[in-house]
Amino acid sequence: GVYKPTGKKATITKLDGRTLIELNNQPALSVYSKWVGKPESELREAILVESVKAPIARQIGDFYQVAHPANATDSGEIGIFVSYSEGDALELLKANTEELITGVKSVVSQAAKHVKKPAGVLLVHCAGRNMVIGKRMSEVASQIKNAAGNVPAIGFLAFGEQGTIETGESYHANLMLSALVLE
Repeated sequence: GVYKPTGKKATITKLDGRTLIELNNQPALSVYSKWVGKPESELREAILVESVKAPIARQIGDFYQVAHPANATDSGEIGIFVSYSEGDALELLKANTEELITGVKSVVSQAAKHVKKPAGVLLVHCAGRNMVIGKRMSEVASQIKNAAGNVPAIGFLAFGEQGTIETGESYHANLMLSALVLE
């Protein structure tokens, strides 16, 4: 995947719906702040954008169920867009802007692996990623072309992605990419 595990891990010790209250019995924002090396005050203002490059995730086999922190409170809670449970182990993932862009090629290439002659590509790209990629979004089209050739392509930016992993189970996650290569 585009995001790489950092080895920084914690267990959800207190949760209310989609609000992380405590990680390892400490305020969730305090743990996240230490992980990313940014002050809590800065994260309270900008966690939505900052976390695109540093999301959290629950690992399920080879799949990372990524959560995009949405907001942070003065009391140290972090709102997320994914449902987790108390006791879930979370890990900080990382990617830079360049990796967010070039990762499109590997996703489309993987989708095209069993397609003899690609005729078109449909790319579902998380809108959250666009907050960081911004004006460089045109480079995403180049990545599709590099992977599938000069074929028609269409994509859209989604808020929250749902998909099936190799085990057949369906999960909701954030900051994801998926590609359908047509033959």
